[in-house]
Amino acid sequence: GPGVRAGVTLIPFNFVITPTLGVEAGYFFGADASYLSQWLPVDQAQGSEMQEVLKNLQYTFASAHLGLEVGTPNAFVFYLRVGLSYIDTTLHGSGAAVEEQVNDPNLTVEDFKLRGSIPSVKLGFLLYFG
Repeated sequence: GPGVRAGVTLIPFNFVITPTLGVEAGYFFGADASYLSQWLPVDQAQGSEMQEVLKNLQYTFASAHLGLEVGTPNAFVFYLRVGLSYIDTTLHGSGAAVEEQVNDPNLTVEDFKLRGSIPSVKLGFLLYFG
């Protein structure tokens, strides 16, 4: 889905092998991620409710990476960066789905909030023209 992302990568010098340090953060607006429900261990009825919850998935993230660039500066560079990413999302409609499954008028469930850190890797290349 659409989103915004900003980041900075620090490259201390331009040699054939160069260390890097990068940070970035972003927000992705709602997108349909209902296809993920097919991999969840839930029955058919719960799966269809989960599809509804995942129809408008949005999240915020921040990442920090250490890496190496290998190549000719200002011509072609291959890079590998490893680090951690922090993710924060709310599953909108998940509380209502639980309330519907339990069917208890005394129960009130808020939407689930998921937050956590996961390892992340960036692999790519830069090709300079001109």
